[in-house]
Amino acid sequence: MKSTKSIAVLIPARLDGVRLPKKVLFNFFDLPMIEHVRRRAELNKFKVDVYVVTGDDEVANCINSFGGKVLRSYREHSNGTSRCAEAAEQLQYENFIVAQGDEILLLPRHIDSLIENIVQSPEVECFNAVAPIKNIEELHDVSVVKCLIDNQRNILFMFRVPPISNTEEINIFTFSKVLGLFAFRKETLIEIAGLETTPFESLESIEQMRMIENCYQINSIKLDRGFPSVNVPSDINVVNHALLNDAEQANVLKSVIDAIKS
Repeated sequence: MKSTKSIAVLIPARLDGVRLPKKVLFNFFDLPMIEHVRRRAELNKFKVDVYVVTGDDEVANCINSFGGKVLRSYREHSNGTSRCAEAAEQLQYENFIVAQGDEILLLPRHIDSLIENIVQSPEVECFNAVAPIKNIEELHDVSVVKCLIDNQRNILFMFRVPPISNTEEINIFTFSKVLGLFAFRKETLIEIAGLETTPFESLESIEQMRMIENCYQINSIKLDRGFPSVNVPSDINVVNHALLNDAEQANVLKSVIDAIKS
């Protein structure tokens, strides 16, 4: 059985976002979003190492000021997976969990689920966490990536707009929401980053489609719930509401804040 010591979490972060520039440094409860994500990842029960991967001095200085681990990236990158692949080349771990820097509502127990799956199924090249689609609004939200899963838990296809004609109620139960939380074997991560951008990946801006279009399998991990990430300004109010009003989110927020004070 694989040791958890062979696993690390990588959090890619950049400042040049198109829809919401510098969003990873936006403050929630007097703490930059990227630091919320890093501290939430560090709350995993297996105590695996967590690194923020960035090419921006401002992000690196922020994480350093809180005592976090930072890896600098120096090459140009089209997505977070590519940035993490550069970091993986420098590290000796066998598996990497990638948690996007805008996933401020990341739950530590969801990191635990990925770690458990990696340990139990070391032969799997890639895992991606998925969750139920909550409502019709989320089904049609182009910021939310959806997917179709086969009977072996593999993800067949990812998309932003449902590709078939059916009732909305059926589509909600047919498809799943793709979360910004996935895991790779080291060699697979580096291989994928070295491939050319694929047509659908570019068309829909879904980085995992590079794997599917190159016939790699992505095994889904079904989680009980997903939360919005921060993509556009209106997401900020949604996230603040969840942090204050969702019991589990409020408890995790308290753990993060308490850790800073201690």
